[in-house]
Amino acid sequence: FTITKTENLLKTAKIVPAVNQVECHPYFQQPKLKAYCDSKGVVFEAYSPLGSPASFDAGEVPHILEDEIINDLATKHHATKAQICIAYPLHRGLVVIPKSVNPDRIRENLKATEVKLDAEDLQRLKALDKNLRFFSGTFFVKTSATTEEIWDVTADASFVLPSQKAAAWSVKMNTGVTIPAIGLGTWQSNPGEVGAAVEVALKAGYRHIDCAHIYGNEAEIGETLQKCFREGVVKREEVFVTSKLWSHDHAPEDVEPAYRLTLKNLQLEYLDLYLVHNPFAFRKAAEKEWDDANKLGYDELRMSHTWQAMEGLVEKGLVKAIGISNFTIT
Repeated sequence: FTITKTENLLKTAKIVPAVNQVECHPYFQQPKLKAYCDSKGVVFEAYSPLGSPASFDAGEVPHILEDEIINDLATKHHATKAQICIAYPLHRGLVVIPKSVNPDRIRENLKATEVKLDAEDLQRLKALDKNLRFFSGTFFVKTSATTEEIWDVTADASFVLPSQKAAAWSVKMNTGVTIPAIGLGTWQSNPGEVGAAVEVALKAGYRHIDCAHIYGNEAEIGETLQKCFREGVVKREEVFVTSKLWSHDHAPEDVEPAYRLTLKNLQLEYLDLYLVHNPFAFRKAAEKEWDDANKLGYDELRMSHTWQAMEGLVEKGLVKAIGISNFTIT
């Protein structure tokens, strides 16, 4: 959601989104959006903090982890390059959700909370910002739509395409509840891998798991959560669990059933945070049928009604907090 789309939402919202989850990494730092979120009391949460490794491998975008400054800082702090990329948003006051299914990397990423960047380090990292978005969002909308229309680009908001304990890092939401500032992302974590990744993460000290219905792996995550609860690895109230409403469930009457399906799959009685995954709607029958005929696009009034149904989940005591994802400035 862009600032424009967020402002449209706030015209009728009774509950201000607690979180806005968006792309953010050293080459796309979004300082204007961070300032906007701060002004509205909305926590800024960063996905893809390392950029897009799959795109790096395909040669489609610059490789953040090969950047000279990232390498220099990793050497200076005896850290990995990924840890530098994760530590930076933590020092900016962001919540960050790196994704991995590799047990060693999951543990390694959490140690970013032990990296202490100084003022000079932060200035060097700030200078890396290229306003370079890796995620275009074009698959949300019809092929005729432009990236300028998707992200509400203006002349002033353009972009280019292509030792502390972990528990001490947290950010307070506008609900008064704190959200752990580093979490495990589960996007593109395949069945048969994601459960083991979640278990490794919880045993390593992660207390924030980021999920979504469209990822297709919530049932396995639910099994793992219950296993960890039974074995005493962690208590339910100690884990912050997020999921997201997908585009084919934006109709107000579909919001609560979609939420309850996620609860069933995750085997939980409540979520700590439920996000609108993006501001673009699909037809109900088009969960994974992403042809143009099933894409309804963005509509201010429709999104207002979706948000009212999200607010209803809070009012019924079904969810602790609600928020938005991919509501960005550019």
